Amino acid sequence: MVWKPSTSQDVSEAVYVFRASKTVNAMNAIHIPLRISPGLPKDYTNAPEQPPLCTNLFGTSYLESLRDHATEYCTPDSPASLTCFHTQTKPGDRIDTFCLARGAVFDPSQAKYILPCTLRDLPRTNGMPSLREFHFYWYGTGAGIVIHNGIRIVPPHKNTLNINTTIPPDKQNYTILTKREGGQNFWHSLMEIFSMTLSLDVLQMTPIPDINTSTPLFAPSSIPNTDVTLVDTADAGPFIDLWSLFAHKPVRRLPQPSTTTTTTTDETTPLTPTNLIIPLPGASNPLWHGDWSILPCTSSPLLRTFITRILSFYDLSPVPEADPNTLTITFINRTSTRRLVDAESLLSSLSTSLHTDPKIKIHIQSIDFASLSLLEQLRVISCGGGSSRGAGT
Repeated sequence: MVWKPSTSQDVSEAVYVFRASKTVNAMNAIHIPLRISPGLPKDYTNAPEQPPLCTNLFGTSYLESLRDHATEYCTPDSPASLTCFHTQTKPGDRIDTFCLARGAVFDPSQAKYILPCTLRDLPRTNGMPSLREFHFYWYGTGAGIVIHNGIRIVPPHKNTLNINTTIPPDKQNYTILTKREGGQNFWHSLMEIFSMTLSLDVLQMTPIPDINTSTPLFAPSSIPNTDVTLVDTADAGPFIDLWSLFAHKPVRRLPQPSTTTTTTTDETTPLTPTNLIIPLPGASNPLWHGDWSILPCTSSPLLRTFITRILSFYDLSPVPEADPNTLTITFINRTSTRRLVDAESLLSSLSTSLHTDPKIKIHIQSIDFASLSLLEQLRVISCGGGSSRGAGT
């Protein structure tokens, strides 16, 4: 399988999506020009120019690559659709994927979403992975796992559920269906939530393919109609609230199969479908690239936007410019793992070993972040954090 990068360079250009042709070669993936892209979400701002490596990993080019490599997995005559977005951050590396399944309904008897869809046979020459080739990430995460565990794709003629197909786009419900790596590790949780927001950004940049407007696949107006459903069984964890950045409905879990008789098989009762968003997993987040090796990147519109959203979510003001006459050093005191040996004596000697201008006021503080809520941690960082480093990180 050879990855073929998109040739689109500008978000103002027509978006190209791999879709099935209705000609004799009905299973061949071809580029079909769609409407003009809705563009970047409004909370993105301009950033200083960076090397191509940095732009592709940490800039809006990362979002554009995903948008420009959308692939439809259902045939055009299917009542539902499964559109997956792909990107490859390094030549020869894995292909990262997230998906949008439109027109799914939940069947309690199976504890799965039913997606009436005839799967296409993707040509091997277009470089797009089949469903079975979706990458499996650590902790059993990724779109392939979520689809396998939470969605049952059935041929339309075998679907026995009566699905309401008349709901207009602006009234449709959305479910962010995801499997987390767990709920306790701060870094891993942030990477997952960050990747979720990037997935939603791409959907906001991609027009609905079957209507003659630039209406995006997901819009901010849909946030009140969106929930997060967890496929995993891990504890909620202290960072669960941040999953609500793009979903105002309560976070819930995928129910267990119901043994009671329900109306889901009643052919006379139209069922309300939902659009399933299976986001990028945390392990695919491009920020991991800067964790393994030092990169020549100094600015990231993706990261800056994510930080702004978190601060806004907690009603915190943006971090002000540091006072050049005050140096605040916050030592994140880890008390269980990765502890710094002789931390107290080292911190005590630090204040006397710093040779700075006498006009500069130095404030050193040691704080056990594990004893604080996420909101309290953010307040420390944004109001008096200065230079923050954790032992062993």
